Amino acid sequence: MAAVACLLAALLAGITADVARVGAGRPRPRAEMQDGFYGVKWADKFHSFVSAHTATSFGMATALTVALPAIGIPTLPLATFAAWSRMKLGKHYLSDCLLGAGVGLWFGLPFGLAARRRPTAEERYPVDDGGHTEKR
Repeated sequence: MAAVACLLAALLAGITADVARVGAGRPRPRAEMQDGFYGVKWADKFHSFVSAHTATSFGMATALTVALPAIGIPTLPLATFAAWSRMKLGKHYLSDCLLGAGVGLWFGLPFGLAARRRPTAEERYPVDDGGHTEKR
C-alpha cells in the first residue's frame, strides 16, 4: 500500500506543479530575462515556478516516510538533493523549490497516513482456528 501512496502523492504533486508553472510564467534563472510572473506561457523558459522535480520527489519521500518511517527517512535527504540540483543547474530559484517541497508535503502527508492506517491482511481476514488457540 505504501507504493501506491508514493505513486499517487508524486503524481498529484507533479501535476499540480506543472499546472501552476504554466500559469505563473516565471522565467528560469538562465533565461536572461527580468524575473517576474508573466502569466500563462507555454515556452519552457517560463516554467520556473514551481519545481515539479522537487514536488514529485518530496511527495514520494513524504508519503513513504509517513507510511514506513524506517524506509522513508533516508529518502528525505535524496528529495532535498533533487531540489538542490535544480537550483545548481540554473533551472529554478530557491522559492520555486521551497514551494515545490510544500506541494510534495501537501500530497505526501495524507497519502502516507492513509497507507499507514490501512489494516493488514491479518487484521482484515482473521484466521478462525476453531477455538484451539490458548488465550492468555
